[in-house]
Amino acid sequence: MKRLFLVPFLFAVSASGGFAADTNSATDPFDYEPDPAVWRLSDADTTIYMMGTIHALPPTIKWRSPALERIFGEVDELVLETVDDKNAPAEYMDEQMVEAMLAGIDRKPLLDRVDPANRAILDQVIRELKLPKDYLDLLPTWMVAFELFYSGANIDGVTTDLGVETVLEGVFEKAKKPVSGIEDAKAVNAALNALSEEEQLVALDQMLTEIRTAPASSLRPDQPVGEHPFADDIAWAQGDMSRAGEGMSPESMGQAYYDALLVNRNAAWTDWLVRRMDRPGKILLAVGSAHLAGKDAVQGMLEKKGVKVERVH
Repeated sequence: MKRLFLVPFLFAVSASGGFAADTNSATDPFDYEPDPAVWRLSDADTTIYMMGTIHALPPTIKWRSPALERIFGEVDELVLETVDDKNAPAEYMDEQMVEAMLAGIDRKPLLDRVDPANRAILDQVIRELKLPKDYLDLLPTWMVAFELFYSGANIDGVTTDLGVETVLEGVFEKAKKPVSGIEDAKAVNAALNALSEEEQLVALDQMLTEIRTAPASSLRPDQPVGEHPFADDIAWAQGDMSRAGEGMSPESMGQAYYDALLVNRNAAWTDWLVRRMDRPGKILLAVGSAHLAGKDAVQGMLEKKGVKVERVH
């Protein structure tokens, strides 16, 4: 999760207001033909395509390939991880966040929760990202890392508005095709909230340690960091899944957090897919790319249940 953890902070502290990338390269990193990875499950009357997504992207990333466009036209339905209830009254849209914060009234201040070695860097990150400490103090610890990332995600136009799920929702709604979710976000959040404070802290402290120990040159806008800041996104857009979920491991997140965020959800989705194969139709399942990579990927779980999965792109 190197990019996820480091980019927002490194960008924020850059005196030039930009990420220090190697601008002397003769190759344009955005000069490529997009072809994101796609897998297929099928039988006589059912076809399920699966693709891994990136939740927030810059406008420079091309990913809508001709192959994907054909799939968009072929399938009857889009299934995402979760879908917001657009008909819910605005005052209830953040109900779960409010509940989580109210439950945290008696939590220790955030700075007192993390490893003492990381308190100064956390304080600096909070100040650089201009986040209210009182707000962060109320958040469950597991949620803080996500908040820090998305608060710093406006790097070179990176935004969830350009994320794959947001774009796909627009495509399918325009085509008047249904969009649904494979899981209940409240149940996922409840599982994460149920983790002990020690279990929740592993990932946040790992994030802060990476920032604190980053090479000094990476904080200097006049020094190249070696690799393009969007290298992971560019690789994903070309079908290279070797970087997907990089850093998302029991070692970096703690076993309990890793299981709650990745393994248990993948297992539930696998069961859902097996059941869905009993019904006719064609769907596209689009979920975070980390769920379709690594030793605990959905594809491997499906194959253990006797379901053949083939990569088609």
